[in-house]
Amino acid sequence: MQRTKRLWITLSALLLLALAVVPAAAIHPDRWVHDTEADFAPGKSDQVVVTNLGDVKLASATSMLADLAELTQQVSIINDLQDLGGGVFIAAGPHGRILGWRNGQLSTQLELPDQQVFALDVSPDGFLLAAVSGTPSKLLELTPNGFVTRVELPAVRYIWDMQVIDGKVYLATGIDGRLLEVTLADLAPVKPDDDDVDAQREPNAAADNGQGKPEIDAAADADDAAVEADQAAAADAAEEAAIDWPAGVRVILKTRQANLLCLGKDQRNRLFVGTDTDGLIYRVTLGPKVDDQGRLVGDAFVLFDAPEPEIGALHVRADGTVFAGTADAAQASPGRLAQLGTQPAGRPDESATLPVEVPEAPPEPGDIPNVPPKPEPQEPGDKEPLEDQAKPKVQAAAPPIPPKPANKAHDQDAAPLDAATMTPADEDAIRNELRQRLLTALGDDAEPLQADDGPAQFGPPRMPSPSPSTGAPLRSGGGGNQPGNAIYHIDPLGLVNEVFRESVMILRILPDPADQDRLLVATGSEGQLYRLDPAAEETTILVALQPQQIPALIARADGRVLLGTANPASLVMLEKGFAKVGEFTSPPLDATQISLWGTLHVTAEMPPGTSMKVQTRSGNVGDPEGDGWAAWTDAGEINPDDAVAALSPRPLDVPSPPARFIQYRLVLLGNGALSPVTQKMELAYVLPNLKPVIQSVRATYAPAQPGGGGRGAPGVPAEEPQAATTLQIEWVASDPNNDQLNYTLEYQPAGSDKWLPLAQDIREATMAWATRRVPDGRYVLRLTASDSPDNPADMALKASRLSDPVVVDNTPPDIAIVKKALQNGTLTVNVVANDKLSTIKSLHYAVDSADDWQQVLPDDLIFDSTKEAATVKIADLSPGPHVVTLRAIDALGNAKYEALMIEVK
Repeated sequence: MQRTKRLWITLSALLLLALAVVPAAAIHPDRWVHDTEADFAPGKSDQVVVTNLGDVKLASATSMLADLAELTQQVSIINDLQDLGGGVFIAAGPHGRILGWRNGQLSTQLELPDQQVFALDVSPDGFLLAAVSGTPSKLLELTPNGFVTRVELPAVRYIWDMQVIDGKVYLATGIDGRLLEVTLADLAPVKPDDDDVDAQREPNAAADNGQGKPEIDAAADADDAAVEADQAAAADAAEEAAIDWPAGVRVILKTRQANLLCLGKDQRNRLFVGTDTDGLIYRVTLGPKVDDQGRLVGDAFVLFDAPEPEIGALHVRADGTVFAGTADAAQASPGRLAQLGTQPAGRPDESATLPVEVPEAPPEPGDIPNVPPKPEPQEPGDKEPLEDQAKPKVQAAAPPIPPKPANKAHDQDAAPLDAATMTPADEDAIRNELRQRLLTALGDDAEPLQADDGPAQFGPPRMPSPSPSTGAPLRSGGGGNQPGNAIYHIDPLGLVNEVFRESVMILRILPDPADQDRLLVATGSEGQLYRLDPAAEETTILVALQPQQIPALIARADGRVLLGTANPASLVMLEKGFAKVGEFTSPPLDATQISLWGTLHVTAEMPPGTSMKVQTRSGNVGDPEGDGWAAWTDAGEINPDDAVAALSPRPLDVPSPPARFIQYRLVLLGNGALSPVTQKMELAYVLPNLKPVIQSVRATYAPAQPGGGGRGAPGVPAEEPQAATTLQIEWVASDPNNDQLNYTLEYQPAGSDKWLPLAQDIREATMAWATRRVPDGRYVLRLTASDSPDNPADMALKASRLSDPVVVDNTPPDIAIVKKALQNGTLTVNVVANDKLSTIKSLHYAVDSADDWQQVLPDDLIFDSTKEAATVKIADLSPGPHVVTLRAIDALGNAKYEALMIEVK
């Protein structure tokens, strides 16, 4: 053991001494540069996050408030949260419960067996409102006297979301895609909620039995389909008219979507509604608009048709800017969506962003650019409820959604209740008008629009996947072929950009209390909370929780954010500011050989009150947690320093001993409000000069052209054999230091111990050798590679490799005539072809011709030797003189000719 240590110390000292005296240009240092998310991703983080721009910073601080493990049998998901009166109300599932959390204590406020609560809000009087999904669904209010039922809603199976605006409650419902307005002042007097809250009723026939929605037979002809469509529309209208809505409740939007899932509003009290089935976003202008039956309705318009089939979350800013997140469960899978970006992509210049001028009046539908119709969606009617997800889809008992034509016109102009009266002919006219407008806008050279056109591409894809796109406009249309789910930014003019895409379900979008221009994005199915900064094009995974989903997300009055999780259910608080201490440890960096470490350069932003410690360790085994690695070095410190120019690298010595592997560790220290930000790590290293490596040397002749029997084209002689006189020499070599190499070739005759020069100072890995300049014989080639172009003469290293033996044969074989006989017009010739070095490849003869060669086989029927005997037999010779020519060709294409003069009597 002591001897091993002494050898190691001696080797290290010699290496340091050798490298210290080498001129800087002698050995080229290599370096690791970490400045992208892909570079930092393999490392280990503790209270540290890595953004898509390659920044390493402290994570947001979190704390566990409540673990609902004691309610596991009844509670596995938190659907919604409502901060009220200093406490928090919790809508939990899958079996409906309303829980309360105050001062660290969890209590059950209401149990609703066989029902579900997906949405909570606060009434104008400051009381809790709970939307209960069931048969029927209902709106509950928590008054000083307890929970009371404010209204029961026939024909409503699910209430997915609600918004309170000016004393009215707007409910997004399913499975028949209605937006309801509930005027609280017009409701019947409240009654104490005794047994009716928990009472179970039979399913509402109009909502759940699917009557009046026949599917169109795809095999029927067009006329029958149109008739059936008219009948179905009439049946839908009749069914709607038959529903007896309670006083104070009206339908302001009836769609062909199965479920309206999420709501948002702007400062002009316009509602924005996200749906499933086709992934539509409606903009509903609330106001006194009356339908043909004298009922007030909302003025609705489809703002966007997403490529994905489900809008899972909406955030609407005061000016009408919309952020819409999709939640297609089929596209949410473990792992990142795509390979992380490996090249720095720069950062956007936020100062150059111009504000969008928004017209005071909302744009009319015709003023917004038309988009291609979306292909026919898959039928959602057979989907099972996803009670363990944030927003279950249609129950199995729900009626199937009637199929629609592939090029469908959405409910843009027919969003109010009377939309069901639109006929297929009306839809066709709208579709044709849309297509004509698009073709006119695109010009005379526009390609025909196809029904299955997918979403537009955004130019060169930006990696990693969760980063924002380049800002190109997005084309609507379903059936998109992009994996994962997205967040779409829709500006007040209706222009759409994709700003996020990842293999998650987007369940909630909330403005960051610390910066309203940033968004917090709650996702499933890996329990990740993202922070998205669209202007900076920065995406950060703030938290990756053990629970699989984060269905609920609210901002508290003190600026903290409360998360409600699912599978398992828990309450987690996202604290203000950053964790005070965090650690990032790089993966082992492999120099491939024992190396000397150079200076570590750290580029970082160091706000006041923050600091950073940097440590390294090295070893010669791949696992740093095993034995044999040196200890972590004393920490080098980086502190705020006004004398250091912005973006300037900070140099740190690396005292770790020479080795093959090295790691660095960053300890980030903040003050809770600010965090240091590491942008780039650069470490140089240099290997001792290593000799080149020659993997192979190969010498081959170009294939010979031995000629053959038979004639060529009329008047053109058959091709004569061509001898192979050029030996093509090729080799594969490399240098561990990436030094330039030059090569020397030599040859040695068989039986000699002398090497003769063939070529020197070759830079290419190939050479052609004209073998006519050397005697026939067998040779061995020697290739020598030297790294002298990049190293001083006393340090340059060489490597050599021998080729397999090669034959140089430029002499044709001999032809010996052993016996010949001529009888009755038949000539018989016994010949022997003999070559000193190469095997005999072929024998031919020709009679009175220079190109009509006939093949002759050897007596043993196989050409496999340098000496071959053959019998040439030529019959039916005509009387008179003849010239018979014999030809023997060796393996390298050397040919010998022998001619006989005979006369047939």
